[in-house]
Amino acid sequence: MPGKVKVRVLAGRNLPVMDKSSDTSDAFVEVKLGNTTYKTEVYRRSLNPFWKSEWFRFEVDDEELQDEPLQIRVMDYDTYSANDAIGKVYIDLNPLLSKDSRHVMSGWFPIYDTMHGIRGEINCVVKVALFSDANRYRQSSCGFKFFYSPAIPSGFTCDAIFGFVEELVVNHDPEYQWIDKIRTPRASNEARQALFSKISGEVQRKIGIKAIDLGGNAVVSYQQYFDMEGESGIVVRGIGTAVLLKKVESSHHSGPLSSQFVNTSESPNPNDDNHLASTSPPLNANITPTSVTAPFITPNKSMSPTRISHLGQRRLSEPDLTGTTPKGLSYLSGSTGSGRKYIISPESFHLLEYPFITMKSFPSNLILHIGGVVSARSVKLLDQINNPDDPETRDVWWTELRKEIRSHNRALACNAVLGYTESTYICDEICILSASGTAAVLKTGDSEHNISNLFNQTSIYTYDNKKDTIIENESNIINKNLKVDISLAQNHIHLEDKSQMNQNHCHLCHIPYLETSVPFPATLVKCMICKRAKVPDVLFMTIEPPEGIPTIGHGTLIQARVCRSKKDSKGEQCAKEISDGLPFLEYELHRQMLSKLKVKAMNALFNISIQVSFGENMLIAVATGTGAFLSPLSPPSPPKISSGKGIQCSKLNEIQSLITESIVKNREHYNLTTGNTSIQNGVNINENKEEDNEDPNDMIFDGNSNPKIDLNNGNKESCVLLEVDDTEDADIIALMIDSDVPKGYEICNSESLPGMRNQLICNLQMFTQVYRTKLTSIKQFGHQFDWIIQSLFVKYRRLIPCCLTDLKFRVDLPEADLVQITVVGTAIGIGPPVKTTIRSRKHTEIGDSELVFTMDPIDEQKASDQNVQNLCPNGVPYHIATTEHFGIELTPLSYIPSGQIESYLGNLDFFFIRESTSIREFGGLSGFIHSFLTEVFAIVRSHVSALGGNAMTSFHITQLLLIYNPHKNQSQCLVNVAGDAVIVRYDNKEKSRATSGPLDATLGNSLA
Repeated sequence: MPGKVKVRVLAGRNLPVMDKSSDTSDAFVEVKLGNTTYKTEVYRRSLNPFWKSEWFRFEVDDEELQDEPLQIRVMDYDTYSANDAIGKVYIDLNPLLSKDSRHVMSGWFPIYDTMHGIRGEINCVVKVALFSDANRYRQSSCGFKFFYSPAIPSGFTCDAIFGFVEELVVNHDPEYQWIDKIRTPRASNEARQALFSKISGEVQRKIGIKAIDLGGNAVVSYQQYFDMEGESGIVVRGIGTAVLLKKVESSHHSGPLSSQFVNTSESPNPNDDNHLASTSPPLNANITPTSVTAPFITPNKSMSPTRISHLGQRRLSEPDLTGTTPKGLSYLSGSTGSGRKYIISPESFHLLEYPFITMKSFPSNLILHIGGVVSARSVKLLDQINNPDDPETRDVWWTELRKEIRSHNRALACNAVLGYTESTYICDEICILSASGTAAVLKTGDSEHNISNLFNQTSIYTYDNKKDTIIENESNIINKNLKVDISLAQNHIHLEDKSQMNQNHCHLCHIPYLETSVPFPATLVKCMICKRAKVPDVLFMTIEPPEGIPTIGHGTLIQARVCRSKKDSKGEQCAKEISDGLPFLEYELHRQMLSKLKVKAMNALFNISIQVSFGENMLIAVATGTGAFLSPLSPPSPPKISSGKGIQCSKLNEIQSLITESIVKNREHYNLTTGNTSIQNGVNINENKEEDNEDPNDMIFDGNSNPKIDLNNGNKESCVLLEVDDTEDADIIALMIDSDVPKGYEICNSESLPGMRNQLICNLQMFTQVYRTKLTSIKQFGHQFDWIIQSLFVKYRRLIPCCLTDLKFRVDLPEADLVQITVVGTAIGIGPPVKTTIRSRKHTEIGDSELVFTMDPIDEQKASDQNVQNLCPNGVPYHIATTEHFGIELTPLSYIPSGQIESYLGNLDFFFIRESTSIREFGGLSGFIHSFLTEVFAIVRSHVSALGGNAMTSFHITQLLLIYNPHKNQSQCLVNVAGDAVIVRYDNKEKSRATSGPLDATLGNSLA
């Protein structure tokens, strides 16, 4: 699909002084796309030139449109010497290629120079006109939609999920490819920036073609990473989930809703404009869809046996793949008379071999059971790659990990891996590859009894009264096609009342595997709600909390940190040491995570993220998640300590007492106690023994309409036993107790805090903090995270009550004993709690039928509702939803609290390099990184504004590489940021709280 690009340069302002004699500049502009370059006239002696050039026209094909960025370079003209560079602007044309876009962007763009930062602004207009090119022999992904959002974007519905798509591109790094290492820093940095933009577009283009081959029209939860392998080159990886999206025709969606899946009555066409539009009617953020159904999921041939060819070839599935449309795609291939057939290539079947979904937010009716976290890691040597230019070796590496994840998934009797992520950590010539996800059972059309009894959990498991065993083996689901009968699920949803639906979502916590064939040691108990199916004692997930999952109280951040010393070795010896130490490192990480979770009196972890890093003399691992209490699971038993011979009993008793006190305090702080339970020595004592005879109709529900069950059934056999053999073990156990969260604050790493989702009502401020320090002992490693979190509490004390959400930590070890921690998150204002009390009177002997008028239950809350408390427990007023907004908002969330996303304008990806030889003049390394990231955010906002947007969602930093040489007063920083440009509408009728703080994201840096 060829196209024409038109560019017009209008003016510039605030340019730097390039001519010292006149304190002005003689500026002109070069506009380049591909191999074609145009120049404007020279505007003499002015720092605010006004060119108002003619339209520069470029005729390019679709591949060049997607791969090549538009480069606008501002130069200073010199008569007797070479022209001086002022700066450049890189414009990604992909957001202008979509059918529903305006095909034009205009505005002021900051002029960026890799040596001096922002040096003025330039005003230009860019237009794109595409020519229709119907070529059945050539597939094009021009205008294909990509979303960084981890859920189905707001304003769209999902008609089908086609599965996992990936691509990997390798290229030379210009930093290491200059002849004789002779280069200028500016030339090298600009060459790298241009290359990163080009290969980023190439990866998206190739993934788009693969998704189209599968029948999709968009990729959601897209993840793109840059692996800096040094002399081996640069590897750009992209993964995502291919889906079929359709525009929402009604207003039954909300901003923070995880995802929206609907039933369709006719065959969808991914090439139809009506199936992918970026606009949706305004809606109220508190509206919840009346019917949410599961999407159609294409068959995944990975469930059948596979044959493996030699490593250089792609693997194909065993069944016949030629000439026919897959069975599961008959829904898309024209059953309604359209006659359209989707041609599936063998490469697409290779991708479908892995039942992975990168999305993290799902409706509860799509997931049947959650099995747990599956992960795999591998240590590789980069210098053993035979041909660094060939991506074959890297493909083989990732194939090994994906096959291992798939085998773990099968061992748990699951048919899909949700929240799938891949990551790397590279130091010198060693690379650690990591892959993780959540094994789960998705509802399938072949298991109709599971869908028909979706909200009647007493029928999900059928038991034999004599043998007390499950009759139907649910592990057989993995051998069947992933095909959801949407109409069947929808019919049963409409039959159930919403309150009944919320009561019966305990099926998410039921184990998918047979109790007699548990693939690992586990403690299983009966579900605390349905009393029939078995559940584990704890449940870990890499996904966001599913909607409707039964919780009690609210959650909090749980983080485990492990640091071990490593020999200062190189090459294969170092790789072997890391590989041998990884199992013990992960075991210690898991033990610490589990102990902290139990000290918090919780039994589930959401959105788990694990990073493994290493340096010259350290090997570290950090795991972060959001803890919560799931009512179907049994209450956790407190950790107990067993001592060796050389440990004083007084110290152990002190630690045990501290743990007990912390558990009691946490139960009260996170509202994990009920009226009929009490705590003695950290153990729940039941006051009502007749729990099995409790009337299920006489339940009290909290704000999320979840039943408050008894917390007294903790399994004494599942308690964590902490062995203390020396003083070092005692110190480690003391670290299990985190510092208290100050009043007015909540903290989590998920997009919404479990138990308080309805109270997060306004976006206050995004923050990015870089902390760099030198450790004198490995014991100090864990304290650095506590210091960062406590510093955030101090900095945002004027914004309370607020919740620090979506925290993302990244740890780098650039030098020996040197730790660099980057944290990104956002502060969200907390509104007044919404409590709902549902009481049902027990029928008396007389009955209501004998009364002339039915008696309504007494509303005990009526008097208190008239005097609503607008103050939080510490006396600070609650926040209220914002009604207006100024500037461009950046947020790591996929939604905007109190706002509705009207339109998605496209995904933006930026790679910036900043180098300086005057770090002391900046105020040190802290001033350098502070000013650099501030300029990066300003450039991102300018591009969002030029597209017509007012916010960027799913904002994230995937790469931050900082090189510092204090002796030469020199530093270099590489940053990769990305997100979705959107138009947000604020239509709430309430007044904005004056003290809600600035909406524009700012930067807080702390370096030592």
